[in-house]
Amino acid sequence: MIDHTGVIVRDLAKNKIFYSAALSASGFSILKELSASVTGSADVVGYGAKETTAQGVSPEFWLSQGIPGNVPVHVGFRV
Repeated sequence: MIDHTGVIVRDLAKNKIFYSAALSASGFSILKELSASVTGSADVVGYGAKETTAQGVSPEFWLSQGIPGNVPVHVGFRV
């Protein structure tokens, strides 16, 4: 099962507005926001449903500040 995935965006603030509106229809909202000082590389925003699992609430879709198309694909699997 795919646990999480995301996309790299050039303008994180602008894309937060777009994805917040687009994903709200599926029950997703921002669950986490982490700065580059925390992640060690980039500012990120994590979206997901506010359902609680045995592991807690965890974002399933991430936006990351960067240069689109200039990074490898990242997909996390839940095992």
